[in-house]
Amino acid sequence: MRFVRFILLLIAAAVAIAGTPTETDVEWEPACGGSNIKVARVDGQIVSISGFAEHFAEGREWQCHYTNGKIVSALYRHYTVSRKAAGDAGEFTTEQHTDILRVFHFPDHQLKGLDSDLLDDLKTVISKATGRT
Repeated sequence: MRFVRFILLLIAAAVAIAGTPTETDVEWEPACGGSNIKVARVDGQIVSISGFAEHFAEGREWQCHYTNGKIVSALYRHYTVSRKAAGDAGEFTTEQHTDILRVFHFPDHQLKGLDSDLLDDLKTVISKATGRT
């Protein structure tokens, strides 16, 4: 019985040390297929930002990873969307086809190595995620 209590105490201590994760959702931009930015934090520090926006014919995603509240990497994905009729009542299905997939590494936590369009897009996502719009 003491062993079980000891294990439970260790688990509780590990959870307390690791902090409590929280996730919040933030709107990104108007998009007919949906748009969202999800911000994950532990003890108030950002650990990841994931955003997507899907328009009628194209979509894009960002996945950003943080350590100690500072960005260390990001993955960008752009895709085309094709729609196919799926019934007589106007229903349709969608298919996504990735045409760009790039990974960026920021060892000095500076957003470098992106062309200006991607840099502006990433900065928008980060500013909305952090509440600096």
